[in-house]
Amino acid sequence: MGSPTCSQIISRLGLQGHPDGGYYLQTLRDSSIVLSKSHLPSRYRVDRPVSTSIYSLLPSGSVTTSIGYHVFELYEDGNFKLTCVGSDLLGGDQQPQYTVPPNVWFSLFPTNDYAISTDGAVKVHRAEPRDMENHYSLLGATCAPAFQIEDAEVAKRAEFISRFPHLEPLISLLTLPD
Repeated sequence: MGSPTCSQIISRLGLQGHPDGGYYLQTLRDSSIVLSKSHLPSRYRVDRPVSTSIYSLLPSGSVTTSIGYHVFELYEDGNFKLTCVGSDLLGGDQQPQYTVPPNVWFSLFPTNDYAISTDGAVKVHRAEPRDMENHYSLLGATCAPAFQIEDAEVAKRAEFISRFPHLEPLISLLTLPD
């Protein structure tokens, strides 16, 4: 039997559409410890459990706009980092797991959908569209402290481009229009 299709995975895991793109299912909300606002940095507006975990499925062509796949991280000083997460540990530059540092903006996209050139000016090259049903990235993610929708913040494209004009192609790819 071949690899399961996107629809089969969505059905089997009970995934639902995610507003940022793709599909997800929260698999854990660990309330064994609840962190109060007074014990969290000031940007947090509500108390929260210690952690949450989700499944996330990104069909080919999907990009998360928050939030094998590439992780794009953007730091306050304008530096960025691309990390490839996947199972090709010997033949590629992939690693099986990655931790995004605190206070860093990040987005995800399937590995083979885009080629990012960082020699000189940043350029984004979109690959030929692939069949979304048979080409996807399935991952698990843990967030600590727990994800709370009340504190979710969507990156504002115009603001980020004005702060980091050298990254305009990436920012345009990874954010929604204002």
